[in-house]
This record gives sequence, structure tokens and C-alpha cells, in this order.
Amino acid sequence: MNDKIPIHWLQSQAYCEYQICLEHVKGVKVEPTPEMNYGKEAHAILEENHKKKAISRYKAKYGIVISNANDVKKENNIIYVPITFFSS
Repeated sequence: MNDKIPIHWLQSQAYCEYQICLEHVKGVKVEPTPEMNYGKEAHAILEENHKKKAISRYKAKYGIVISNANDVKKENNIIYVPITFFSS
């Protein structure tokens, strides 16, 4: 295994070292529970509201989000830019 931990491993909603070990080192996969699905939906709503507030606050036409996407994409007035876009 590589000694470096990719940053996206640390972006889970409930960061937990044991969770990272189980998922990424031991390869344990679990089926999402209803509670996990509810939490994912609730966080998506909160994130969307946060983006709208940020764009409104700065009186901007567009918002830019650095994401784990593979390429640049635009959804409504949000532009998603992969972190690799900034590396050489």
C-alpha cells in the first residue's frame, strides 16, 4: 500500500480512522442503511443551501467548487473544478 493518504478519504461526512481503514485498506463494503440514505439526502440539501447563500452573499453570477470530479462541469450556476486542475 502507498504511504500517502488521498485527501478525498478524509472528506467523508463522519471522518473516522477506523472507517478509512475498513473501507480503503481492508476493502470492506456495506450496503447503505435507511439512516445513511436519509443523512446523505439531508447533507445534500444543506450543501445546496450553502452554495446558494455563498453566491448571493458575494453577489456573484457563478460559484466555483473544487471537487473530486474528473473534469470541469457546470450545473446551473455552479462550476465544479477538479483539484487536479490546480496541480502541475
